[in-house]
Amino acid sequence: MSDLKTFATFRHEGTIWLPEVADIEWCRNPDNPRAVQVKFCAMYQASRSRGARGAPVLELLQTSSCDALMTSFQRHLEIVAPAADVNTSFRIQLVDSFQSRTELQFRLKLRLEGETAKIMESFNKAWEVAPAAKMKDCPLM
Repeated sequence: MSDLKTFATFRHEGTIWLPEVADIEWCRNPDNPRAVQVKFCAMYQASRSRGARGAPVLELLQTSSCDALMTSFQRHLEIVAPAADVNTSFRIQLVDSFQSRTELQFRLKLRLEGETAKIMESFNKAWEVAPAAKMKDCPLM
């Protein structure tokens, strides 16, 4: 779970987008026993606040295409899971539920497919480049 969460953590315009992960599915390719497919949903939340930090996020998520956000995530994928090693695809969806008037939510549905070793390498790479503080940076470590 932490590998998937770190894999889907990315930076966009100075903000670190840290997801919650759900709906995990994985399976082996029957034609290639060394290959695996992993699907999961990464869910992100941002304040609806009109304050200085909230306004750019609100504007970004209200655009119809969310192109800038998708481009940032695509760049992140190119670093952690090069196309030559792992086939990736994702789809972004804005979730504007009436239940949460204080937060905007969006989710990415991701699919990774490739040799198990290459997928594991992409998780290791994600830990290396994760924009959040690493365990060794923790003052208690």
